[in-house]
Amino acid sequence: MVIIDLVYCGVEPFPWVLGLMGNVVNLIVLGYQGIQQTTNIILIGLATADLLYVLSSSDRLVACVMRHVDPQLAAEIEIYSIVHIQKLANIFAVVSRYYTCFIAVERFIAVRYPLKASAILKRNRMIVASVFVWMLIFSFYFYSFLLFEAAEVYNPALNRTTKRVKSSDFMVENLSVLVNYASFVLPVISAYVPVLIVFVCTCVILRSLRLSALQRRQMTSSAPNADIQQQQVTKTLVSICIVFLITNTPDVIIRIARVLFLDDGFVANGRYRNIHAVTIAIMLCCNLINSSVNVIFYVMFNRKFRATCQHLFTLCWKPLHLRSTQGDKIYQ
Repeated sequence: MVIIDLVYCGVEPFPWVLGLMGNVVNLIVLGYQGIQQTTNIILIGLATADLLYVLSSSDRLVACVMRHVDPQLAAEIEIYSIVHIQKLANIFAVVSRYYTCFIAVERFIAVRYPLKASAILKRNRMIVASVFVWMLIFSFYFYSFLLFEAAEVYNPALNRTTKRVKSSDFMVENLSVLVNYASFVLPVISAYVPVLIVFVCTCVILRSLRLSALQRRQMTSSAPNADIQQQQVTKTLVSICIVFLITNTPDVIIRIARVLFLDDGFVANGRYRNIHAVTIAIMLCCNLINSSVNVIFYVMFNRKFRATCQHLFTLCWKPLHLRSTQGDKIYQ
């Protein structure tokens, strides 16, 4: 379809390049800053999940381009993607959502309970939570690796064998259970819970920011530097949460539609297959945008991130004998 080709070939290359370069920059800068701050632990995990999702989304771009050059090769790429890559992409996308939940909850605690935040948000706890979310999502999606397999099928029109996707024995034997699991359990875990948590926390944070802004207007003294830095971090993370809510709306709509129109064929080969295909393309593009734009907010709102980028850029271009260690002042 023209719309699908437009999304995959015309729109997605831009956020894909931005996501690839931006998340690499995020990992370098945040890794250079270290994990002394709990926020950096979450942001490093988010950048890792986003980078892996961007890389696992490259199959759509390659298949879309090859469809106009070598349709047979494009079909084989799509088969390989269905059997292997799409499962990993789903896992990385859901992990990224839960890292955004961590961001929303962390800022909620920091804004609402500033005196208790350091005691609650300890570094060891955040590391354990980061590892736990990877293990949890992999366990929920492990079944997806057992659903399909590539099979060699003779094509009389081409007079040779071609690869096709076929359902595995595991899927055939447990079809009803898997359909209920994918239709009712997974949407709650992968979409509804993260979106609800981020929405509630973001609303509370925005209300708290508004109240604090009104209080600052009534005060004659300026805010301490530590408070200003926390406000910059909060603006950065709230921006990430807002973009998350906007870009995940199509996914929530698709999952609700699958439940409401389960018997009417809102699936790949159902009655509404064309609408389903277009909506899936838009959803995947939104997920890619969500995994690509974080670096923009870091640069716009976080002075410490900008200073670290400038310092690292200077180190890369300076001769070795002219490099200094004065860049550590950016952490003071």
